[in-house]
Amino acid sequence: MGKIKILHIITRLDRGGSSFGVLRNLFKLRKDRFDFTLMFGPSLEPDKEMIESVRKTGIIFILNPYLVRAFSPVKDFLALLKIFFLIKNEKFDIIHTHTSKAGILGRLAAKLATTGRYRPIKIHTPHGHVFYGYYGFFLSKLFLIVEKWAAGFTDKIVALTERGIQEHIELGVSKEKSKFTSILEGVDLNKIANLKTDTVEKKKELGLPEGVKLIGSAGRLEHIKGYRYFIEGIPTVRKYFPDYIFLLIGDGSLRDELQHRIDSLGLQQNCRILGWRKDVDEIISILDIFVLTSLNEGMGQVLIEAMMLEKPVVATNVGGIPSVVIDGETGILVPSKSPGALAEAIISLLNNPERMKNMGIAGKERAKLFSVEVMVEKTEKLYEELLESHG
Repeated sequence: MGKIKILHIITRLDRGGSSFGVLRNLFKLRKDRFDFTLMFGPSLEPDKEMIESVRKTGIIFILNPYLVRAFSPVKDFLALLKIFFLIKNEKFDIIHTHTSKAGILGRLAAKLATTGRYRPIKIHTPHGHVFYGYYGFFLSKLFLIVEKWAAGFTDKIVALTERGIQEHIELGVSKEKSKFTSILEGVDLNKIANLKTDTVEKKKELGLPEGVKLIGSAGRLEHIKGYRYFIEGIPTVRKYFPDYIFLLIGDGSLRDELQHRIDSLGLQQNCRILGWRKDVDEIISILDIFVLTSLNEGMGQVLIEAMMLEKPVVATNVGGIPSVVIDGETGILVPSKSPGALAEAIISLLNNPERMKNMGIAGKERAKLFSVEVMVEKTEKLYEELLESHG
Protein backbone atom coordinates (compact mmCIF):
# COMPACT_ATOMS: atom_id res chain seq x y z
CA MET A 1 0.00 0.00 0.00
CA GLY A 2 1.35 3.44 -0.96
CA LYS A 3 1.66 6.45 1.29
CA ILE A 4 -1.42 8.49 2.17
CA LYS A 5 -1.24 11.82 0.33
CA ILE A 6 -2.22 14.82 2.42
CA LEU A 7 -2.47 18.45 1.33
CA HIS A 8 -2.27 21.08 4.08
CA ILE A 9 -3.41 24.60 3.18
CA ILE A 10 -2.90 27.67 5.38
CA THR A 11 -3.49 31.31 4.50
CA ARG A 12 -0.10 32.54 5.73
CA LEU A 13 2.97 31.18 7.47
CA ASP A 14 3.50 34.30 9.56
CA ARG A 15 5.03 33.98 12.99
CA GLY A 16 2.30 32.88 15.34
CA GLY A 17 0.43 30.01 16.93
CA SER A 18 -1.42 28.61 13.90
CA SER A 19 1.67 28.56 11.65
CA PHE A 20 3.89 27.09 14.35
CA GLY A 21 1.27 24.45 15.12
CA VAL A 22 1.02 23.34 11.49
CA LEU A 23 4.78 23.26 10.99
CA ARG A 24 5.43 21.38 14.22
CA ASN A 25 2.83 18.81 13.18
CA LEU A 26 4.39 18.36 9.75
CA PHE A 27 7.83 18.04 11.30
CA LYS A 28 6.76 15.19 13.60
CA LEU A 29 4.09 13.26 11.64
CA ARG A 30 5.15 9.87 10.28
CA LYS A 31 6.81 10.23 6.87
CA ASP A 32 6.72 6.47 6.29
CA ARG A 33 2.91 6.52 6.39
CA PHE A 34 2.00 9.98 5.05
CA ASP A 35 3.19 12.08 2.12
CA PHE A 36 2.70 15.80 2.82
CA THR A 37 2.32 18.89 0.66
CA LEU A 38 1.87 22.34 2.19
CA MET A 39 0.32 25.24 0.26
CA PHE A 40 0.41 28.73 1.73
CA GLY A 41 -0.04 32.36 0.75
CA PRO A 42 2.44 35.26 0.92
CA SER A 43 3.68 35.96 4.45
CA LEU A 44 4.54 39.19 6.22
CA GLU A 45 6.88 37.65 8.80
CA PRO A 46 7.57 33.98 7.95
CA ASP A 47 9.64 31.90 10.33
CA LYS A 48 12.27 30.98 7.75
CA GLU A 49 14.30 28.78 10.06
CA MET A 50 11.35 26.56 10.97
CA ILE A 51 10.18 26.36 7.34
CA GLU A 52 13.66 25.32 6.24
CA SER A 53 13.88 22.67 8.96
CA VAL A 54 10.55 21.18 7.84
CA ARG A 55 11.54 21.40 4.16
CA LYS A 56 14.56 19.18 4.92
CA THR A 57 12.16 16.38 5.88
CA GLY A 58 10.99 16.14 2.25
CA ILE A 59 7.69 18.01 2.57
CA ILE A 60 6.69 19.81 -0.62
CA PHE A 61 6.05 23.55 -0.21
CA ILE A 62 3.86 25.43 -2.71
CA LEU A 63 3.38 29.19 -2.60
CA ASN A 64 -0.05 30.31 -3.78
CA PRO A 65 0.52 34.03 -4.53
CA TYR A 66 -3.23 34.70 -4.72
CA LEU A 67 -4.04 33.27 -1.29
CA VAL A 68 -4.22 36.51 0.71
CA ARG A 69 -5.95 37.22 4.00
CA ALA A 70 -7.98 40.22 2.84
CA PHE A 71 -11.14 39.76 0.78
CA SER A 72 -10.28 40.11 -2.92
CA PRO A 73 -12.72 38.65 -5.50
CA VAL A 74 -10.12 38.34 -8.26
CA LYS A 75 -7.31 36.94 -6.11
CA ASP A 76 -9.70 34.66 -4.23
CA PHE A 77 -10.96 33.20 -7.51
CA LEU A 78 -7.41 32.69 -8.81
CA ALA A 79 -6.38 31.12 -5.49
CA LEU A 80 -9.36 28.76 -5.71
CA LEU A 81 -8.38 27.73 -9.24
CA LYS A 82 -4.78 27.03 -8.21
CA ILE A 83 -5.92 24.86 -5.30
CA PHE A 84 -8.52 23.09 -7.46
CA PHE A 85 -6.06 22.11 -10.19
CA LEU A 86 -3.48 20.97 -7.64
CA ILE A 87 -6.05 18.67 -6.00
CA LYS A 88 -7.37 17.51 -9.38
CA ASN A 89 -3.89 16.62 -10.65
CA GLU A 90 -2.40 15.13 -7.47
CA LYS A 91 -5.50 13.29 -6.15
CA PHE A 92 -4.76 13.85 -2.47
CA ASP A 93 -6.46 11.48 -0.05
CA ILE A 94 -6.93 14.17 2.61
CA ILE A 95 -7.30 17.94 2.30
CA HIS A 96 -6.53 19.54 5.69
CA THR A 97 -7.15 23.30 5.77
CA HIS A 98 -6.10 25.79 8.43
CA THR A 99 -7.42 29.28 9.29
CA SER A 100 -10.46 30.99 7.80
CA LYS A 101 -9.63 32.03 4.22
CA ALA A 102 -7.65 28.89 3.37
CA GLY A 103 -10.38 26.87 5.05
CA ILE A 104 -13.13 28.21 2.80
CA LEU A 105 -11.20 28.12 -0.48
CA GLY A 106 -9.48 24.80 0.23
CA ARG A 107 -12.65 22.95 1.17
CA LEU A 108 -14.57 24.43 -1.76
CA ALA A 109 -11.80 23.40 -4.17
CA ALA A 110 -11.87 19.88 -2.71
CA LYS A 111 -15.63 19.74 -3.14
CA LEU A 112 -15.39 20.89 -6.76
CA ALA A 113 -12.66 18.32 -7.42
CA THR A 114 -14.82 15.49 -6.07
CA THR A 115 -15.96 13.35 -9.00
CA GLY A 116 -16.91 9.71 -9.39
CA ARG A 117 -14.64 7.50 -7.30
CA TYR A 118 -12.41 10.37 -6.19
CA ARG A 119 -13.78 11.70 -2.91
CA PRO A 120 -11.07 13.36 -0.81
CA ILE A 121 -11.53 13.68 2.95
CA LYS A 122 -11.95 17.30 4.03
CA ILE A 123 -10.68 18.41 7.45
CA HIS A 124 -10.64 21.98 8.73
CA THR A 125 -8.76 23.38 11.72
CA PRO A 126 -9.82 27.02 12.29
CA HIS A 127 -7.17 27.64 15.01
CA GLY A 128 -9.79 29.62 16.89
CA HIS A 129 -12.41 31.48 14.86
CA VAL A 130 -13.18 34.94 13.46
CA PHE A 131 -16.80 35.20 14.60
CA TYR A 132 -16.04 37.99 17.09
CA GLY A 133 -13.17 40.33 17.94
CA TYR A 134 -11.62 40.53 14.46
CA TYR A 135 -14.15 42.38 12.30
CA GLY A 136 -17.30 44.47 12.54
CA PHE A 137 -20.78 43.04 13.08
CA PHE A 138 -21.78 42.49 9.45
CA LEU A 139 -18.48 40.99 8.26
CA SER A 140 -18.41 38.69 11.30
CA LYS A 141 -21.93 37.52 10.44
CA LEU A 142 -20.89 36.94 6.84
CA PHE A 143 -17.98 34.75 7.94
CA LEU A 144 -20.36 32.80 10.17
CA ILE A 145 -22.79 32.21 7.30
CA VAL A 146 -20.00 31.04 5.00
CA GLU A 147 -18.61 28.73 7.70
CA LYS A 148 -22.05 27.17 8.24
CA TRP A 149 -22.25 26.50 4.50
CA ALA A 150 -18.73 25.02 4.32
CA ALA A 151 -19.37 22.82 7.36
CA GLY A 152 -22.00 21.02 5.32
CA PHE A 153 -19.34 19.41 3.11
CA THR A 154 -16.58 19.08 5.74
CA ASP A 155 -15.84 15.67 7.20
CA LYS A 156 -14.31 16.92 10.44
CA ILE A 157 -13.75 20.31 12.10
CA VAL A 158 -10.83 20.28 14.53
CA ALA A 159 -11.13 22.80 17.37
CA LEU A 160 -8.17 23.46 19.62
CA THR A 161 -10.21 23.02 22.80
CA GLU A 162 -13.55 21.66 24.00
CA ARG A 163 -14.66 25.25 24.56
CA GLY A 164 -13.90 25.89 20.89
CA ILE A 165 -16.25 23.05 19.94
CA GLN A 166 -18.93 24.45 22.21
CA GLU A 167 -18.64 27.93 20.68
CA HIS A 168 -18.99 26.52 17.15
CA ILE A 169 -22.10 24.57 18.15
CA GLU A 170 -23.66 27.52 20.03
CA LEU A 171 -23.03 29.79 17.04
CA GLY A 172 -24.72 27.25 14.76
CA VAL A 173 -21.74 26.35 12.55
CA SER A 174 -23.07 22.80 12.86
CA LYS A 175 -25.45 21.17 15.31
CA GLU A 176 -23.79 17.78 14.83
CA LYS A 177 -21.33 17.30 17.68
CA SER A 178 -19.89 14.32 15.78
CA LYS A 179 -18.71 16.80 13.14
CA PHE A 180 -16.17 18.14 15.66
CA THR A 181 -13.14 16.93 17.53
CA SER A 182 -10.53 18.78 19.59
CA ILE A 183 -6.76 18.51 19.39
CA LEU A 184 -4.73 20.77 21.65
CA GLU A 185 -1.98 22.64 19.81
CA GLY A 186 1.30 21.23 21.02
CA VAL A 187 4.52 22.95 22.08
CA ASP A 188 8.07 21.59 22.06
CA LEU A 189 8.28 21.29 25.84
CA ASN A 190 11.71 19.63 25.82
CA LYS A 191 13.25 22.63 24.09
CA ILE A 192 11.78 24.97 26.70
CA ALA A 193 12.64 22.69 29.63
CA ASN A 194 16.29 22.66 28.53
CA LEU A 195 16.47 26.43 28.14
CA LYS A 196 19.31 28.07 30.04
CA THR A 197 19.22 31.85 30.31
CA ASP A 198 21.66 34.10 32.10
CA THR A 199 19.23 36.64 33.54
CA VAL A 200 21.87 39.29 34.18
CA GLU A 201 23.33 39.02 30.68
CA LYS A 202 19.91 38.97 28.99
CA LYS A 203 18.82 42.13 30.81
CA LYS A 204 22.13 43.76 29.91
CA GLU A 205 21.63 42.76 26.26
CA LEU A 206 18.17 44.39 26.30
CA GLY A 207 19.53 47.55 27.91
CA LEU A 208 17.72 46.91 31.18
CA PRO A 209 18.98 47.49 34.74
CA GLU A 210 20.28 44.33 36.39
CA GLY A 211 17.77 44.18 39.25
CA VAL A 212 14.69 45.45 37.38
CA LYS A 213 11.40 43.53 37.68
CA LEU A 214 9.64 42.74 34.39
CA ILE A 215 6.10 42.12 33.17
CA GLY A 216 5.66 41.22 29.53
CA SER A 217 3.71 39.79 26.65
CA ALA A 218 4.52 38.35 23.23
CA GLY A 219 2.56 38.27 19.99
CA ARG A 220 1.48 40.12 16.87
CA LEU A 221 0.82 43.82 17.42
CA GLU A 222 -2.68 43.65 15.97
CA HIS A 223 -6.11 44.72 17.24
CA ILE A 224 -7.17 41.17 18.17
CA LYS A 225 -4.32 40.90 20.70
CA GLY A 226 -5.69 43.78 22.79
CA TYR A 227 -2.33 45.40 23.56
CA ARG A 228 -3.97 48.81 23.85
CA TYR A 229 -5.51 47.57 27.13
CA PHE A 230 -2.16 46.17 28.26
CA ILE A 231 -0.64 49.64 27.88
CA GLU A 232 -3.60 51.45 29.43
CA GLY A 233 -3.36 49.29 32.54
CA ILE A 234 0.26 50.25 33.22
CA PRO A 235 -0.39 53.67 34.89
CA THR A 236 -2.47 51.97 37.61
CA VAL A 237 0.27 49.41 38.29
CA ARG A 238 2.86 52.20 38.35
CA LYS A 239 1.10 53.88 41.29
CA TYR A 240 2.06 50.94 43.48
CA PHE A 241 5.10 49.54 41.65
CA PRO A 242 6.76 52.50 39.88
CA ASP A 243 10.01 50.68 39.05
CA TYR A 244 8.55 47.79 37.03
CA ILE A 245 9.19 47.73 33.28
CA PHE A 246 6.66 46.30 30.80
CA LEU A 247 7.85 44.59 27.61
CA LEU A 248 5.98 43.88 24.38
CA ILE A 249 7.75 41.26 22.24
CA GLY A 250 6.48 41.36 18.67
CA ASP A 251 5.60 43.54 15.73
CA GLY A 252 2.64 44.31 13.52
CA SER A 253 0.49 46.96 11.90
CA LEU A 254 -0.29 48.69 15.22
CA ARG A 255 3.29 49.22 16.34
CA ASP A 256 3.35 52.96 15.65
CA GLU A 257 -0.11 53.45 17.16
CA LEU A 258 0.84 51.56 20.32
CA GLN A 259 4.11 53.48 20.61
CA HIS A 260 2.14 56.74 20.32
CA ARG A 261 -0.13 55.56 23.14
CA ILE A 262 2.90 54.75 25.28
CA ASP A 263 4.31 58.23 24.62
CA SER A 264 0.99 59.99 25.27
CA LEU A 265 0.70 58.29 28.67
CA GLY A 266 4.29 59.20 29.54
CA LEU A 267 5.34 55.56 29.77
CA GLN A 268 8.53 55.73 27.69
CA GLN A 269 10.64 54.59 30.65
CA ASN A 270 8.19 51.91 31.77
CA CYS A 271 7.04 50.24 28.55
CA ARG A 272 9.16 49.08 25.62
CA ILE A 273 8.28 47.44 22.31
CA LEU A 274 11.06 45.03 21.39
CA GLY A 275 9.88 43.98 17.91
CA TRP A 276 10.30 40.44 16.58
CA ARG A 277 12.95 38.48 18.44
CA LYS A 278 14.55 35.06 17.95
CA ASP A 279 15.03 34.79 21.72
CA VAL A 280 11.36 35.10 22.76
CA ASP A 281 11.56 32.15 25.18
CA GLU A 282 14.71 33.56 26.75
CA ILE A 283 13.01 36.92 27.33
CA ILE A 284 9.90 35.25 28.76
CA SER A 285 12.16 33.32 31.12
CA ILE A 286 13.36 36.56 32.77
CA LEU A 287 9.85 37.98 33.28
CA ASP A 288 8.14 38.02 36.67
CA ILE A 289 4.61 37.86 35.19
CA PHE A 290 3.41 36.99 31.69
CA VAL A 291 0.33 38.77 30.34
CA LEU A 292 -1.97 38.01 27.40
CA THR A 293 -4.72 40.52 26.59
CA SER A 294 -6.36 38.91 23.51
CA LEU A 295 -9.92 39.79 22.53
CA ASN A 296 -10.29 36.34 20.95
CA GLU A 297 -7.81 33.46 21.09
CA GLY A 298 -7.96 29.89 19.84
CA MET A 299 -5.73 28.61 22.62
CA GLY A 300 -2.61 30.73 23.12
CA GLN A 301 0.52 28.62 22.65
CA VAL A 302 2.66 31.35 24.17
CA LEU A 303 0.78 30.84 27.45
CA ILE A 304 1.96 27.23 27.54
CA GLU A 305 5.54 28.35 26.93
CA ALA A 306 5.30 30.92 29.73
CA MET A 307 3.79 28.36 32.09
CA MET A 308 6.49 25.83 31.24
CA LEU A 309 8.96 28.53 32.29
CA GLU A 310 7.14 28.77 35.64
CA LYS A 311 5.65 32.20 35.01
CA PRO A 312 2.38 33.18 36.69
CA VAL A 313 -0.06 34.32 34.01
CA VAL A 314 -2.64 37.09 33.77
CA ALA A 315 -4.82 36.54 30.68
CA THR A 316 -8.21 37.43 29.29
CA ASN A 317 -11.09 35.00 29.76
CA VAL A 318 -11.80 34.50 26.05
CA GLY A 319 -11.80 31.70 23.48
CA GLY A 320 -9.70 28.69 24.44
CA ILE A 321 -7.59 30.48 27.07
CA PRO A 322 -9.54 29.01 30.04
CA SER A 323 -8.65 25.57 28.70
CA VAL A 324 -4.99 26.46 29.22
CA VAL A 325 -4.94 28.73 32.26
CA ILE A 326 -6.72 27.52 35.40
CA ASP A 327 -8.05 30.66 37.08
CA GLY A 328 -6.63 31.07 40.58
CA GLU A 329 -4.29 28.10 40.17
CA THR A 330 -1.87 28.75 37.29
CA GLY A 331 -2.84 32.38 36.76
CA ILE A 332 -5.63 34.91 36.89
CA LEU A 333 -8.29 35.34 34.17
CA VAL A 334 -9.77 38.80 33.61
CA PRO A 335 -12.42 40.25 31.25
CA SER A 336 -11.15 41.47 27.89
CA LYS A 337 -10.94 45.19 27.14
CA SER A 338 -10.56 45.99 30.86
CA PRO A 339 -7.30 47.78 31.78
CA GLY A 340 -8.59 48.18 35.33
CA ALA A 341 -9.21 44.48 35.89
CA LEU A 342 -5.87 43.66 34.26
CA ALA A 343 -3.99 46.09 36.52
CA GLU A 344 -5.82 44.82 39.61
CA ALA A 345 -4.83 41.22 38.83
CA ILE A 346 -1.19 42.17 38.28
CA ILE A 347 -1.08 44.21 41.49
CA SER A 348 -2.65 41.38 43.50
CA LEU A 349 0.11 39.03 42.31
CA LEU A 350 2.93 41.50 42.92
CA ASN A 351 1.65 41.92 46.46
CA ASN A 352 1.86 38.16 47.03
CA PRO A 353 5.21 36.71 45.87
CA GLU A 354 4.43 33.34 47.44
CA ARG A 355 1.27 33.03 45.35
CA MET A 356 3.23 33.97 42.23
CA LYS A 357 5.75 31.22 42.98
CA ASN A 358 3.04 28.60 43.56
CA MET A 359 1.24 29.58 40.35
CA GLY A 360 4.48 29.20 38.43
CA ILE A 361 5.03 25.69 39.80
CA ALA A 362 1.42 24.66 39.08
CA GLY A 363 1.64 26.19 35.60
CA LYS A 364 4.69 24.12 34.71
CA GLU A 365 2.86 20.92 35.67
CA ARG A 366 -0.17 21.88 33.60
CA ALA A 367 1.96 22.84 30.60
CA LYS A 368 3.13 19.23 30.35
CA LEU A 369 -0.35 18.32 29.04
CA PHE A 370 0.30 20.33 25.87
CA SER A 371 3.22 18.49 24.29
CA VAL A 372 3.74 18.37 20.54
CA GLU A 373 3.93 14.56 20.81
CA VAL A 374 0.33 14.38 22.07
CA MET A 375 -0.82 16.67 19.24
CA VAL A 376 0.88 14.50 16.62
CA GLU A 377 -0.49 11.27 18.08
CA LYS A 378 -4.07 12.58 18.02
CA THR A 379 -3.66 13.99 14.50
CA GLU A 380 -2.40 10.67 13.13
CA LYS A 381 -5.24 8.84 14.88
CA LEU A 382 -7.78 11.24 13.30
CA TYR A 383 -6.36 10.63 9.82
CA GLU A 384 -6.45 6.85 10.26
CA GLU A 385 -10.03 6.85 11.61
CA LEU A 386 -11.32 9.00 8.74
CA LEU A 387 -9.50 6.94 6.14
CA GLU A 388 -10.98 3.77 7.59
CA SER A 389 -14.52 5.16 7.73
CA HIS A 390 -14.29 6.35 4.12
CA GLY A 391 -13.17 2.94 2.91
